[in-house]
Amino acid sequence: MQLALRSRIEAARGEEGRARGLALDPWLRVAILALLVAAAAFVVAAPGLELRTNRYLPFYGLQAQSFLEGRADLPALPPDWVHDVIRLPDGRAYFALPPLNAFLLVPFVALLGPDLPERAFTLVAYAAYLGLLAVFLTRYVKTSLSAYAAWMAFFAFGTNLITCAAAGTSWFSACLVSSLLLSLGALVVWRARTLGGATLGVALACLAALGRFHLVLPAAALAAGAWHARFRPGWRRLFVLALPLAGFAAFVAWWNWARFGTPLNLHYREHGYAAAFQGTVERYGFTSWRYVLPHLYHGLVGAPRFVPSFPFLELDLDGNGLLAMSPVFLYTVFRARAYSRSDWFALGCIVLTAIPIATHFSTGWSQAGYRYALDVFPFLCFLLFRARFDIRSPLSLALVAASVWMNTAGTLLWLGR
Repeated sequence: MQLALRSRIEAARGEEGRARGLALDPWLRVAILALLVAAAAFVVAAPGLELRTNRYLPFYGLQAQSFLEGRADLPALPPDWVHDVIRLPDGRAYFALPPLNAFLLVPFVALLGPDLPERAFTLVAYAAYLGLLAVFLTRYVKTSLSAYAAWMAFFAFGTNLITCAAAGTSWFSACLVSSLLLSLGALVVWRARTLGGATLGVALACLAALGRFHLVLPAAALAAGAWHARFRPGWRRLFVLALPLAGFAAFVAWWNWARFGTPLNLHYREHGYAAAFQGTVERYGFTSWRYVLPHLYHGLVGAPRFVPSFPFLELDLDGNGLLAMSPVFLYTVFRARAYSRSDWFALGCIVLTAIPIATHFSTGWSQAGYRYALDVFPFLCFLLFRARFDIRSPLSLALVAASVWMNTAGTLLWLGR
């Protein structure tokens, strides 16, 4: 009995000592974070040193310039560009994606012009995302400095964060920025002990949905979950938590009216798409259950082929699955039998968010990983942290190394093709 008690005390002291050691080295943690961001900048700039250029049209820059001119259409758009553009019979053209990033870029476009490279913008968002994850690890996860470094290396280069940052196009930055804001909102809701704090978290999640409209679904789930867990009974409290959702609906109605003169029409049928999708879309439409299985394959298990030449990968350009590219996330699967109510809630948010993605016609065009995985990334990370495995174990470090290689080498291979 005494021996067992002594062992527990020593183990507790060991955990306390490791946590204290981490707390005593804040600058070392910052140095690790800065080193990872600097390495990411090299990855972003590697394909032709294009950090200061746009790989495609600077859609959000053009949209921000239109905002500065008091208009919602894109007058500077080339007349032959159709991908993700809504063209009306009167000749006006609109970018089909939601406008969150354009609003964020307005002050920078006002100073630097509409050709501001979106790859630099995504690198800033990438650094902010890593900073948020670093804060979470430091404050809410009992971990040593070596484990912190392994976690951060995984998030920085072993996930689709690096792919979206390096691509730097509007389609990828939309996923990256909205995922960042959704993560921040979910964290605020999780830590909130007051109605005002929880409402702020829901508002941040709704802000994320202004860049990816379907993210309003997990935002609504967060509001309902916070009310059920902490603030019921009381319909007034539910009403307060629902206010950000009402604000989101009002913004979308205004945005439709500003573009099309009606609050209810998204003009989705006029949404242009790449030529590769033309036959499929004309046959099945933009949404169909026919698309679900391809999405599940590319989103979860689609794996690149291994080849004998460096870098030993041959990507599936329609998307390579989350569990194939980032096998560390397999830990969330193996822990399923021990899920608690909060774990099932996170899984429910993942499924809820995936429904509109899986029925959409495109698996995401050409990409190294599966960028739509970032739409559920906050809840995946929650489940991963709850798995409580030792990331410093040989198996975990091997999976981290595999994840880093698959995502980083895959990103460079994809961008440099």
